[in-house]
Amino acid sequence: MRLTSGGLSPQVEVDAHGDAFALWQECTAGCIEPILMADIRPSGSGSWEAPVQVSAGGGGTINLAADAAGDLVAVFDSRIGVQAAVRPASPGSWQAPVQIGPRSVQSYESDPTMAMDEAGDAVAIWQRQFVIEAAARSAATGVWEHPVAISAPGDHGSAPVVAIGHGGDMVAGWVVYEPETVPCSMPSGVPCVLILKNKDSIRLAFRPRGGAWQPSVTVAVNESANEPRVALDDAGNATAIWSTNGVAHTAIESSFRPAGGNWQTPVPIEASHVPYVSASLQLVVDATGEATASWDHSGPGATTAIKSASRGSTGAWQTPIVVSGGDQHAGGVRLAVNASGTATAVWGCQVNPPHYPVFVRAAVRPAASGEWQAPVYLSAGEGGQPDVAVSQDGKAVALWDQLGSFAVPAPPAGIYDSQYEPGLAPASAIPQPEACSLTGPPRISHLRMTHRRFRVAHGATAITAKAPAGSAFVVALSDPAEITVAISHLIPGLRHGRVCAAPVPKLRRAHARACLRRTEEVATLKRSSGPARTSRLGFTGRIGRRALKPGRYVAQVTAHNLAGVSAPGTVIFEIVR
Repeated sequence: MRLTSGGLSPQVEVDAHGDAFALWQECTAGCIEPILMADIRPSGSGSWEAPVQVSAGGGGTINLAADAAGDLVAVFDSRIGVQAAVRPASPGSWQAPVQIGPRSVQSYESDPTMAMDEAGDAVAIWQRQFVIEAAARSAATGVWEHPVAISAPGDHGSAPVVAIGHGGDMVAGWVVYEPETVPCSMPSGVPCVLILKNKDSIRLAFRPRGGAWQPSVTVAVNESANEPRVALDDAGNATAIWSTNGVAHTAIESSFRPAGGNWQTPVPIEASHVPYVSASLQLVVDATGEATASWDHSGPGATTAIKSASRGSTGAWQTPIVVSGGDQHAGGVRLAVNASGTATAVWGCQVNPPHYPVFVRAAVRPAASGEWQAPVYLSAGEGGQPDVAVSQDGKAVALWDQLGSFAVPAPPAGIYDSQYEPGLAPASAIPQPEACSLTGPPRISHLRMTHRRFRVAHGATAITAKAPAGSAFVVALSDPAEITVAISHLIPGLRHGRVCAAPVPKLRRAHARACLRRTEEVATLKRSSGPARTSRLGFTGRIGRRALKPGRYVAQVTAHNLAGVSAPGTVIFEIVR
């Protein structure tokens, strides 16, 4: 269903009655300062009401939250600072926005976010000149507290997030830039500081109900720590996750804080050898304390997939799984869960990024089964960033901005929605060809070596797969994939039936025919094909610095992506002195 003829960056929430609420931006006067619009779809109704204006101007970040009674709070940045607007369930109209945080030196630098519990207590957090500030609002008084700095003096804080629990406890997280430095001096003798290595830390702070923010603690330090996410369950247990992207180690990590306790040693949810492991990290916790995380994961052949992992109220994180099916280029995941554990994920997928079209996809994990269902298409081409919310009875509402006719055919621009009910297909699910999905495992259509007889080059085989000498594997694929080359030595043998066996005296006396037999694998190379379908994998005849001995070898080449592994291809080559 189309809510409006314009709009960007929609957000959606549902209350305990099943009423759905939407908030988005609309451009006016060249979109220098977009206005904020809101809408409501009462429970049991298939129609949204007429949109209403919330604010005359809003920056690049908007947030919407609802309590159990249907009271709404919107927090957003503007040219005059961080603002908040409230819509009480009764009388059901938006109040004029109030300023809760001062304007930053740089317009729209604040990056505010917020959270609200079922009783209507709310907390907002933002950065101002790299100082992390927070303000709370009591549902009883309806008044926002004066903002306070919760980061330590001198910290270079960014990317703040916050959560509030059922009992009113709060937890916040942010990133602090902490470069490794040594003192130095200029030729003129002026003192200076030399940065040896860039580092980030993840900081977490806790505020008990009715109390003040406690000093923050550091739970992780890495070359690049990103995207902290925090959540609280009904018992007061806190969970935090974040991603790290280092030269030698990339991972998604988590720390747990039992109610009344301390943050525990971080544990990895997933580690990967790819140079970039995640984006759009999401974390939700249901009433029982079960945590679910989702993220965009870089895969073989420059593909991206949506992955998810869960952890019970106690215990370890389960092995992550792919929830986006065979989507080649999926990203921008948003995740929602209700109290009973029914979760819904929505994301965008593309055929050939960064070009359009973009399709909006969704997958549901019912609480009863605990298994992710196959994803479905929600939008036609030119869909934008989606958002999703789940009601207590397991119904889901997804919103996204349709970008209009960048390509034909495409629906008109505007904000669109789709609804899901347990046991039924989404109300506006659109049958699509598998536009974003792989049709099957990759196929090797062509395999050769530029030189099948060559000398070992002086240098090691380059990680970039460009060798100045030696040879190269040329592999043509049906789809982008990760290529594995398993190399085995071929040594003389004698034919014994259908087997090439070791040349034992018995076979020599029988004048068995000569043959070449494989040894165990002596080397394995792995390379990503990248977006191109034909890849050239340079090979100098060395594995690291170790040179292969002169002789004949067989290389078995396979390719794998999200849909599976290809049939192998083989090529024989010879290394000479």
